[in-house]
Amino acid sequence: MDREATLGILGGSGVYDLAGLQDAREVVMNTPFGAPSDALVVGELDGVRAAFLPRHGRGHRLTPTEVPYRANLWALRRLGVQRVISASAVGSLREDCAPGDFVLVDQFVDRTVARPRSFFGEGAVVHVPLAEPVCAQTAAAVAAAAVGMPLRVHSGGTYVCIEGPQFSTLAESTMHRSLGFDVVGMTGATEARLAREAGMSYCSIAMVTDFDCWHPQHGDVDVAKILEVAGRNAIAVRELIARDCAGGRARRFAVAGHRARRIAELTRTDSHRDARQSRAAARPGRVSAHPRFAPAREGCGECEDRGSRFLAWAFRCPDEERLQARLAELRAEHPKARHHCWAWRAGARYRFTDDGEPGGTAGRPMLQALEGAGLDEAAVICVRYFGGVKLGTGGLVRAYSAAAARAVENAGRAPIVIRIQLPLFLPFARLGLRDEIASLFPGAVLRGDYEAEGWRGNLCFDSAEMARLEALLAERGID
Repeated sequence: MDREATLGILGGSGVYDLAGLQDAREVVMNTPFGAPSDALVVGELDGVRAAFLPRHGRGHRLTPTEVPYRANLWALRRLGVQRVISASAVGSLREDCAPGDFVLVDQFVDRTVARPRSFFGEGAVVHVPLAEPVCAQTAAAVAAAAVGMPLRVHSGGTYVCIEGPQFSTLAESTMHRSLGFDVVGMTGATEARLAREAGMSYCSIAMVTDFDCWHPQHGDVDVAKILEVAGRNAIAVRELIARDCAGGRARRFAVAGHRARRIAELTRTDSHRDARQSRAAARPGRVSAHPRFAPAREGCGECEDRGSRFLAWAFRCPDEERLQARLAELRAEHPKARHHCWAWRAGARYRFTDDGEPGGTAGRPMLQALEGAGLDEAAVICVRYFGGVKLGTGGLVRAYSAAAARAVENAGRAPIVIRIQLPLFLPFARLGLRDEIASLFPGAVLRGDYEAEGWRGNLCFDSAEMARLEALLAERGID
């Protein structure tokens, strides 16, 4: 199996692969926070074991809000990563920092509003120092690697992180400049926070693509121009990271976690022990012993209050396409219902809607019903037939909560089985191992073809069998 990777690389806009990665293999992982943005690619960069992950997924499928930051950082730490280099596209807030320049930022201002930013909570209170969010030693090594490249690199700067996906208004851009910020982006601060909690050093390479919208000679942000500059930046950042690895093999990098480990846990051990242990089990660097659960079947629930009927359905729903399909079916079945509200969650992603009800009275209570039951890859849809009497905010919350809770209870729970695909090569002398795997792991699937020196293909198996399979392959001398 793969050796541990010591370097993690998060690629931003335009950086969806990493040329020069030798002996590369994809690693499909799942985490207590859902699936990462994409499969991780693990290999070697000039002797440094590295793991690469495209932040927005290949093809740029995820908005800054949708990026599963916790799953991404957890997965890197699980692979043994000690330092993270993050490459991301940013807008410049300085006249002397032009498109094509790189900024090694050393501070963040976080203005995000709609994403999880910590591994902890839910009974585990953990405070982590964040005065210096960037590892100065790693940043200095990257700056040294840039010497001799046809690239202008600015050492130091403040990155203001906005929610996105919209760019700044002119007023916001002007305010950011007046406050002394240097670049504006949509991802860096969240990653820096989580890297610190996970005990990994973090370095941000901010690749300037535009002047935001403040510059009088450049006008509004032009997406086409951003993509053009991002393409050029991607080539440069790949070379820069490769140079850093070439110069860094003999160095020992201080992990920023030396401060992260000096955290202050304020949770009362006697009153919150179970909650704290549960969250700690999901912390990066450990294997979570807690399986994920989804609805075992579609469950229905009903509630009636002062003439209004609330009918709810809870069901397994790994993606929004399935949600919208079921919602369309229920709209067709209940055309006279006044409201069709829903909630959905899958990993770190979640959505809900009140469909015309007062804000926070329908979708949010239904989402809490899913969370309270510990369900993932799940959705609940509730339709309301109005009975002529207004129920008020409290009455609506109680009614939608009750209907959703009954539907969730009737849906039951079933463990989510994660399938892992592992590239495998067997020389002709070891082909008997295929039959041994098929015998010992009945659920495993082997697909491949013969080559000049043996058989090459993929082994697909349940994640619960990972440890047993690792032991077998190690015993047989297969890596």
